[in-house]
Amino acid sequence: YRATLLDWARELNSENDPASLAKLIRDRITRTLDLEMATLFVMTGPDRFESVAEQDGGQELILDEPALLRLETAPYVHLSAGELAGIPWARYLFGMRVQGGLCALIATSERSDPSESLSSEDRALLATFSAHAAAAIDSALLFQEVRQRAAEVERLHTEQETILESSAVGLFMLDEDDRILTWNTALEEIYRLPREEAIGRSLQEVFPADLVRNLKQFAPAGGGDSRRFRYTLPNRAGEKVLVNIAVSRAGDHSGGGRVRVVAFDDVTEQIRMEEQMVQQERLASLGMLAAGVAHEVNTPLTGISSYAQIMLEDLPQDDPRREMLLRIDEQTRRASDIANSLLNFARPQESSMEPLNLNQVARE
Repeated sequence: YRATLLDWARELNSENDPASLAKLIRDRITRTLDLEMATLFVMTGPDRFESVAEQDGGQELILDEPALLRLETAPYVHLSAGELAGIPWARYLFGMRVQGGLCALIATSERSDPSESLSSEDRALLATFSAHAAAAIDSALLFQEVRQRAAEVERLHTEQETILESSAVGLFMLDEDDRILTWNTALEEIYRLPREEAIGRSLQEVFPADLVRNLKQFAPAGGGDSRRFRYTLPNRAGEKVLVNIAVSRAGDHSGGGRVRVVAFDDVTEQIRMEEQMVQQERLASLGMLAAGVAHEVNTPLTGISSYAQIMLEDLPQDDPRREMLLRIDEQTRRASDIANSLLNFARPQESSMEPLNLNQVARE
């Protein structure tokens, strides 16, 4: 009896997976006592139990209050044939308690030989074994929960890394001592500094003093965010980058372990495009103004030129006033060309180049 318990206890201590442990318990009990069926049920609610072994197909068992009370006060409960609809083969329920509370139970059938039922020693052995196995089951369930939580933490960490890396905004995190914890790829491009040379170093070692002072001045209080727009950031390549800066707190905002997230959004290209758009709007306005001026100036110039040409037709070729009228006509044409050149603001045209005699211009 004692040897069997010691042997079982050694096997229980070697497993920390609930499903494997349930299979081990079932196989050990059925082989040792020649039972047809044995299943471990873990308590998942006030009156609900669920099998954890894959072979048992996730069976559920719901016990009424009298059955639960009998399990709480007796080492085991003897069942009549078909008493539990979910497991009609069950003849005994052995409760498993941890710190005085029921945490699981073992349901067993009778022996394979119908003529032999479980003896009082067999039932005592199973009751004692259930008491020993309860701690192992509780530890396995706790280990499974810890493992699931660790996997969830790892999943969240992986998702966080994915978000950081996929963001087009430069991001880094600071601990409470202003040391850099993370540094994403976008920030490598903006600041032209590899993450290997940034992570683990202090803020003062990585960024210029003016930026460090600004980051500390508008550090957020509580859980809010602080922002600064169009800050000129000189990067490690000697380039000046225009960025929008946002600083926010991550995690617990009320206690220690304050972690800050700093975001650099590169808006250099956006601002350049905005300036180009403003410049184009100015040129368009100037073009409209130039078109109006050219129209208003050309009208009187056309009249002056027409009258000069009419007067030239009435003068003989040897009249000394012809030269003056020719110069008036020439100057009005020049003035008209100057006015027409203003239209280039409204509809730019390709420039045409031609040879020019500077001496002739000087003489004129």
